[in-house]
Amino acid sequence: MPNSAANRWRGPATSLYLRPESYGVEMIEVTDIIKRYGQNTVLNKATFQIQEGQLTTILGPSGCGKSTMLRCMNRLERFDRGRLRIGDVEVVGTEEKQLTSAEEKELTKRLRQRVGIVFQNFNLFPHLTVLGNCIQAPTIVKGADRAAAEEIARHYLDKVG
Repeated sequence: MPNSAANRWRGPATSLYLRPESYGVEMIEVTDIIKRYGQNTVLNKATFQIQEGQLTTILGPSGCGKSTMLRCMNRLERFDRGRLRIGDVEVVGTEEKQLTSAEEKELTKRLRQRVGIVFQNFNLFPHLTVLGNCIQAPTIVKGADRAAAEEIARHYLDKVG
């Protein structure tokens, strides 16, 4: 399938075993993120960078802010201060810039086109088929053509049986 939708969508193959000097451009940059729940600070100036092709793990004990950080990166949570950049999308904390409802909606859409989260206890949509579940993100979040999304999904479903 050299010119199929699946091959066009997949993009270039990357290795999980890249040496640091072979990493690509900086894709994710988190700078001094602060997130509070009332008086409780759960992220205190969190800062890190992730390069294109770099395999990264966020480790820590229960309650240390791992999920909160991921939720902030996907706009499921709003952070108070700091800066987050994912690709060409930049976000600053709510204390630094207030967004209109339209700006918030557009920013959230752009971020979610770049960052996805699969939660530990993920759920499929029980009223949909396997194929229907597979095409949800491409068609709803990314606005992909349904037929193209189905072609891609069928290609990968064939691989797993």
